[in-house]
Amino acid sequence: MLDAAGDEATGAPLLVDGAEVGFVTQAIVSPYLDGKTLGLAKVHKDHAKAGTKMTARVGEKSVGGEIVRHPVYDPERKRAKET
Repeated sequence: MLDAAGDEATGAPLLVDGAEVGFVTQAIVSPYLDGKTLGLAKVHKDHAKAGTKMTARVGEKSVGGEIVRHPVYDPERKRAKET
């Protein structure tokens, strides 16, 4: 999850302590997380753990983020399913 950037983050390199460890394959603004960006990414296995802090390089901006577990916005799956 990224703090911002929306679909512009698609393709952005991901860095941990300045070293590139992966990239965003797909990103979208979450309708449930107050403007935060959810994304799928390919990340080196040494950094693919929930809680790992990262930075995405989106154009000229650095955007903070973190590896999170699924589901992101309803981890206890209490939200009613729509039929």
